[in-house]
Amino acid sequence: MIFVLLPFIVSITLWVYKDTILKNRSIGKKIMGLYIYDCNHYIVQNKEILIQRIFYELWLFPVSCFLILICNQSVGVQKYKTIVGQKLFENKSI
Repeated sequence: MIFVLLPFIVSITLWVYKDTILKNRSIGKKIMGLYIYDCNHYIVQNKEILIQRIFYELWLFPVSCFLILICNQSVGVQKYKTIVGQKLFENKSI
């Protein structure tokens, strides 16, 4: 039983913390040169916002999938007003 649950728990934990482990960027965001910004176009450095943003996507997965199809935004993005995009400014981070 532990051999079934342990990989699942590790996978979910890594997914929730994916943006905080590599300083605001997951592996895919690093490859594509993308950052997570708040509504004022500052790079989000607050780890709690990054974790809660992913947690809402995980917790409300069916709703998040529907919103991505309809609005092109997930639940976490809408709740925390974040934007994923290319680097805008050099020293603009909070």
